Amino acid sequence: MSIGKSNRILIFLCFFILAAFLIGMARLFELRFESGDVYPPYSSLRSDPLGSKAFYEGLASIESLSVSRNFRSLSKLGPGRDTTFFLLGVLPHDLESVHQDSFKALTHFIASGGRLAISLFPVKKRSAPKKDCEQEEKDAEIEDGEAEKGETGDHVSDSGNNGQSEPDRKESQDKFSSLIDYWGVNFNFQTKPWESKQAALAAGPYADGLPKAISSHTALSFAFDDLRDGWRAVYSRDGFPVLIERGFGSGSIVLVADSYLFSNEALLKERHPGLLAWLIKGNRSVVFDESHFGIQESTGIARLARKYRLEWFFFGLVITAGLFVWKNSAVFVPSRGDDAEAAGRDVVSERDYTVGLVSLLRRNISSRDILGVCFREWEKSSATNRKLSDEMIKKVKAVMDTESRQVSHQDNPVVAYRKICEILSEREKSWKTKQKS
Repeated sequence: MSIGKSNRILIFLCFFILAAFLIGMARLFELRFESGDVYPPYSSLRSDPLGSKAFYEGLASIESLSVSRNFRSLSKLGPGRDTTFFLLGVLPHDLESVHQDSFKALTHFIASGGRLAISLFPVKKRSAPKKDCEQEEKDAEIEDGEAEKGETGDHVSDSGNNGQSEPDRKESQDKFSSLIDYWGVNFNFQTKPWESKQAALAAGPYADGLPKAISSHTALSFAFDDLRDGWRAVYSRDGFPVLIERGFGSGSIVLVADSYLFSNEALLKERHPGLLAWLIKGNRSVVFDESHFGIQESTGIARLARKYRLEWFFFGLVITAGLFVWKNSAVFVPSRGDDAEAAGRDVVSERDYTVGLVSLLRRNISSRDILGVCFREWEKSSATNRKLSDEMIKKVKAVMDTESRQVSHQDNPVVAYRKICEILSEREKSWKTKQKS
């Protein structure tokens, strides 16, 4: 059953609206990802004031530098020779609980000649990790239970186990390590207002080429008394270090208490190119880590499609599938116009085979050719019919020859048909006369 014209227009309109909707959604997501506000603060993919995309693209424009982003797990970090690795916007308590695989990879990266620069997320007060808060709540509940059961003399298990056996708890602790303890540094959270809004450059070998002061927008600093193992304060605020450095094997580590220095806003309002160059320290390869934000690459068809730019191929595939469905679709309930058209046709249910044969002839043989077709079929049958005389066949052929010579607009197959019927009726009359005699 064919699709009506109105139905075709409706289907085309639906496909047009769907295509416009998909294009609009794709454009909306493109604008969101261009602005970068879907990414965490200080991500190199973010282009608003809280991102660090300007710093990334600025370094990428330097021909002598190889700048890239890391989307793999830190545990897959390789040797760090001639490479500076930036970890921006790190939460302070994340450095106190690092997985053993990442811990070993970072340690190997620095020891093999890499430079690790970590900037911390600016904070206003000390905040305990979520896991520590949950642990404190559970410990408080267990202590309350101990106080209640202590009066009745019931035995209570050790609250520090948190429902785990001693081997399981020890195995869980062995999976994580503290970089802060390993590097020999501790945090200090300023509870009183800062006297100065800027951190001053410390006296010493860092005085050349570095700005005299930088902005600091955090309550976090590094405990000066706890600095050991070669840590050197580069910038201090009210006597508390906010940017420190130390050597480690063949490489070095830099800790910055505030990530504002690397933000797009800072590069617009308060640029310190000398300090940023000092952080890179002449290395030819610079890597910005995105994995600690939870932005990690995933293997699969979608990743391969993005890598080889096959988005338009899949889009064309969807359009082709839609056109195929449209072409093969059928309307099961015909419209009123289709009913009226079907009523005027010759094919009607509950008719015998004769009516069907007539309808078939009308559809396949024109009215001008019908007499010739019938004559040829009759001629075939008359060749085996011995009752017809040669003279009678000649008369019928003469009528057909006369009919074929007629001008097209004067054709009247009905008149010729009647003449042929008269000729054949004469044969029938003569046959009946012979029977009576």
